[in-house]
Formats: sequence, C-alpha cells, structure tokens
Amino acid sequence: MPEQEGLERQIVVRRQLHGATILTLHRTPPRPIMTSRQPFGSTLVEDLEAEGLLGHVLWSTDCSIDDVEQRAFRRLTDAGLFLVRLDLGTHGPVARSRQACSAVQVLRQLGVLVEYEFDICGTTTPRFDTLHANLDYLASIVCDGSTPLAFRWPVPDRSHCSPWLAAYRDRLAAVIGPWLGETGLSARLSEAWADVVVAERLLRGLSGVAAHRIALQRLTMRCNTELATLVARSADDFEQYGDSPLLETANIQARCDGLGRALDQLSIAFLNANADALIRSEVATPAGYDPAREQPLDLVG
Repeated sequence: MPEQEGLERQIVVRRQLHGATILTLHRTPPRPIMTSRQPFGSTLVEDLEAEGLLGHVLWSTDCSIDDVEQRAFRRLTDAGLFLVRLDLGTHGPVARSRQACSAVQVLRQLGVLVEYEFDICGTTTPRFDTLHANLDYLASIVCDGSTPLAFRWPVPDRSHCSPWLAAYRDRLAAVIGPWLGETGLSARLSEAWADVVVAERLLRGLSGVAAHRIALQRLTMRCNTELATLVARSADDFEQYGDSPLLETANIQARCDGLGRALDQLSIAFLNANADALIRSEVATPAGYDPAREQPLDLVG
C-alpha cells in the first residue's frame, strides 16, 4: 500500500509513571462504507499488521458513542488500543445519555482511556438552561469517576447570547484555571489515569494496581462532583443576582490545591510501591518514528 494511501499517522508524546517518554501512534479511522458489516476498527488493525506494528506499539483513534461495542473494542484493545478520542455529541433524550454513559463505561472497563472535547454551551443561542442541560449530560457520563470532568466554552457570539450568560462565561473563565487550565486539576487527573493505564500495558510486576485504581476513581469522582456543583450553583447565583460568592479565586485555588495534594499522595504511594518495576522498565521506539513529527497529546477537552 503506498504510504499516501495509508491511514494518517501522528507520533504522540506520552509520559509514563517514572517520567520516561513513550511514543504512540494516533490512527484516524477510515470513512465507513454503508454496505460494510465489519466491526469498527477492523481496517485499523489490518493496516497495523501489514506495517509490522501490531503488538509493538500503543495506539489511539477517534470514534463516536455509536461506534462503541464491547466485543469489537476488546479486539482493538488486544491489538494495542489504549486511548479513544470520543465524540460525545450533545445532550438529548434519556436514551442518548444512557448510551453515552455505557460507551464510556465499556471503554474504561476494557482499560481504554477516554479523551473528549465538550462545548458546555454548544448552541447558536445559548441560555442558562442550555448550560445546565449540557452540564447534567456531561456529569452523568463521568459520574463513576473513571474519567475526569472537563469542558470548554468558546467566546459566544454576543448578538445571539444572553448578556447575563455572556457575563457569567467571562467571570467563570477568569477563575476556573485551577480546575480546567493546562496544568489544572482535571488535566492532572487525566495524566494520573494515563500513567497507570500505560504502565499496566508496558510493565510487569506492578503491585497495588487495583487499590490504586479504586483510590484514584474515588478521588476523580469527588473532583467531578465538586466541579459540576461549582458550575451549576454559581450559574444559578449569577442568573439571579449577577454574581456568585462561589467564584472567588482564592477559594477555588485553595480547594484545588487540597485535592491536588491528595492526588500527589496517591501517585507517590504508587510510585514507591513499584519503584523496582519502574527502574527495570525500558522504553521502545515504534517503527517509523520521526522526531520532527512529535506532537503533545492533550487529554483535556
């Protein structure tokens, strides 16, 4: 197969538990053929095998919640899939919310990381009830704590947006950095999950993995709940009074610092318990690696 006809490849940098850099491939799935009955990702696996990469590299791909089926993704996981960039869509009927929750749970139960981008007011005429509906939808998807809650909120078109909502968006954006910034708590939780998932795939002799997963999931659930509550309650305050005492920078920073220390303690305990396995590990470079094509992988939508 000529190189230009192959699936698009992207070298992605990832941090392992002990700080060593590993390299993974991102593969964009081909456009589906309406008459094809092949399970999702079959072509991806075939191409990896043809290129001699199958079993030698961790890889990621894009999909929607409609694509996620346990049997198909179990095969993909066995073939090295470790991360999915999932299109969650927007809130809709209850059945759609359940489908999105199920998709995330299937992927996480298989040990696949879930990355997503979610516009918390993804509509041309956003209102406060739109914000609440989207927040409820997103919170329901990550409620089990296996994936951190994160969202984006682009600057709205002021001519189609309530001035109260636009003012709230600006106020929230000014103080939400400790939660949703590049080095914020949600990003750190995502990296903590990536560390343990990648380490499980690459290292042998790890101890205390189950206990670490449970503790990390509980902490993630706690953080998700606190962030969702902060946004929901401060939005209610702003809609009624034009401001909210919950949006005090010092209070938000102090709370995130406290939760961040809890995350640090978890990570340090796991590192200490597995120091020998981490020291013995070696990092391999996948075939076709070109340093000039390295790009960072952003886990937070």
